[in-house]
Amino acid sequence: MKLKLRNVNYDIKMTTKLDKDLDDARGKIFYEELKILLDKDLPNDLKIQTLYHEIAHAICDQSFFNDVLIEKLGDDEYEIMVDSIGTLLYDIIHSNNMSDVEEFVLKNSKK
Repeated sequence: MKLKLRNVNYDIKMTTKLDKDLDDARGKIFYEELKILLDKDLPNDLKIQTLYHEIAHAICDQSFFNDVLIEKLGDDEYEIMVDSIGTLLYDIIHSNNMSDVEEFVLKNSKK
């Protein structure tokens, strides 16, 4: 499965905890390889949460602030920030019909 962000296509691959590339994590993004790994054995809700967490990593990387954020926040706080972004992305997408929101904005901005 491909996930497109800007003009970059990330490959999403399902794997298991036994995959050494996961490094005992639930998911992991490989920026240079344009690959996102997810543990397929996780419960479904945790799989989706992990997907959005990795998407948040991709957003930070594509914004070109990734290295600065890691340097300024440190690894632990950076992961907390990424997790918050991922959770908020999930929430806004799944709590709203974004097509309706966009249509409302465009329709009500005409003069």
